[in-house]
Amino acid sequence: TECGYQFTSKLESMFNDIRTSQDIMQDYKNHHLAATDGGGEEGRPSPIDLSVQVLTTGSWPIDRPSQFRVPIPKELQECCTSFEDFYLKTHSGRKLAWQTNMGYGELRAGGFEDGKKHELCVTTVQICVLMLFDGEDGGGPIGYGDIRRRLGPDLPEAELKRTLQSLACVKGKNVLVKTPLGRDIGDADVFEWNVGFRSKLYRIKIQQIRGVDEREK
Repeated sequence: TECGYQFTSKLESMFNDIRTSQDIMQDYKNHHLAATDGGGEEGRPSPIDLSVQVLTTGSWPIDRPSQFRVPIPKELQECCTSFEDFYLKTHSGRKLAWQTNMGYGELRAGGFEDGKKHELCVTTVQICVLMLFDGEDGGGPIGYGDIRRRLGPDLPEAELKRTLQSLACVKGKNVLVKTPLGRDIGDADVFEWNVGFRSKLYRIKIQQIRGVDEREK
């Protein structure tokens, strides 16, 4: 058990980060609302409700070997850039590094045969995958290799495969369909939106599948 001044100092810093983040987000939303009322490019209303936790490096027990980054979907880039500009203007000399592997969000999904919409509670990595099946570039089948290429080399292959398993291979939560059928993810697999998906639930939490610790000993 860790104790002593260093531990309590970190714990105090963590609680302070939580409180400060709440204040920062309220200030940001007030700023954005004022810009919206005033008109202009910066003040366009956003359909995305962004919430950011600003954490102090070194205070949080973040497992650095398991960290990775995935590209922020273009649908989120504008609001992320808006927050970053606001934060850096009000906190001179600081730097922000987006930990996209630690985020989560809620997506409102449709396009199902029964006409229902569902709110999907998913991780940022799952969001990145699902957004590939939305908009002008989505709607059709996407091969595993293409998904991996579009999400970039920084996303570990094991993490991507677990993400695809959580979205396509879990009964009752399989908003994607995989060809061929089966739980294992292969390089030749193809994924597409599961138009036949049905659920009595409106709000569906799709948990990421946990893998065996693969760190080098």
